[in-house]
Amino acid sequence: MTGRVIHTGQVVIDLTLRIEAIPEPGGDVFADEAGMAVGGGFNVLAAARRLDVTTLYAGPLGEGPFAETVRQALEEIGVAHVGPVVTGDQGYCVAMTDARAERTFVSTRGAETRGPLDAFDNLEVLGDDVIYLSGYSLADAASAAALERLVGRLARSRTGCRSLFDVSPMVGSVSLSALESISALEPIWSLNEREAGLLAARLGVAVEPGDHAGTCTALSSRLGTVLVRAGEQGSWFADGGAAAHTPSIPVTPVDTNGAGDAHSGVLAATLAQGMDLTTALRALLPWPQAARLDELVPERIEVPSGSRVRVEYGACGERPVLAVRVQECFGWEETPRVVDGRVPVLLHLLSPARRPVAVTDDLRSFWAGPYQQVRREMRGRYPKHAWPEDPRRPGRPEGSSSARRGPRPSA
Repeated sequence: MTGRVIHTGQVVIDLTLRIEAIPEPGGDVFADEAGMAVGGGFNVLAAARRLDVTTLYAGPLGEGPFAETVRQALEEIGVAHVGPVVTGDQGYCVAMTDARAERTFVSTRGAETRGPLDAFDNLEVLGDDVIYLSGYSLADAASAAALERLVGRLARSRTGCRSLFDVSPMVGSVSLSALESISALEPIWSLNEREAGLLAARLGVAVEPGDHAGTCTALSSRLGTVLVRAGEQGSWFADGGAAAHTPSIPVTPVDTNGAGDAHSGVLAATLAQGMDLTTALRALLPWPQAARLDELVPERIEVPSGSRVRVEYGACGERPVLAVRVQECFGWEETPRVVDGRVPVLLHLLSPARRPVAVTDDLRSFWAGPYQQVRREMRGRYPKHAWPEDPRRPGRPEGSSSARRGPRPSA
């Protein structure tokens, strides 16, 4: 079943200026181009809707010319507003883009920051839904209190919904306690490279500037599932283990406004369609970039028996799991690994009847110790199957000329 994307952040008006360079303090320059558009969270909503996923805006919406522009834009893309209506007009953001396509922002606080404490109390969230959370919501006391109230309710109710937390530049100024409150939902933490560095510094995590893989891995060890976006260098994601790299699509940048929002919107939509994080990230890529992701986090692993067994990648922060019959692992000496050999899978070893036998991520140690007890039990329960004394070098069991190596898995 396809879930919905529910956006709890802010939709504002973007006043865009294209200039050669940001003026020095006291300077005065003319813009080469100027425009006005609905922005902020609208870019996330529009990207999700393009994938034909039901998308709701649950943030506050004001009353005034800017708010009416937002309301019309939401209607045009088929997004329902299910949040509160408050007094005052919607805020706006002045977005300046220079010749290098780098952006600088100056924002105001409008109606989108004035939601009541109970703004989300009547928001119905289902298990298949994806909740989009914005770090900008933590920049104002009223918005932060309403969001923390929602997070607490969802965490207590255990709806099973998934959440995507777009940390935003506010990571450098909001309180750590506010950031930590979001952790109750075990969200996917999405940050650009600058935000990742700021968050690492605030958490006291030592990282090297420019080492996006190391930063992503270090943050993931503290936070769970982390996604670090680095523009043309691609992105890195980790869910407690080593970070995996996803290359970017080579383009000539013209205007990077909304690029991160579009990434988040597509990611949220694919998660709402029931994909796990790995598949959702793959959906953001063209082939052959997606093929490289298949190398890093393969959908299946070939076991010594010759069958290809599916790897289960958890939603957030869980280890990759390979559930396989013990006999099909005879011949392996080490635990199989993914992400270029950096992350061992968690083996859920099964009996011939596919009942749980053992769980390990250290196959060498398992063969050397616990396997002997398992072997004794399995020989008693399944005497017609082969249970070699040394499973790393399987052969016919002692005293039997007709024993076989166990059932071949079905295709």
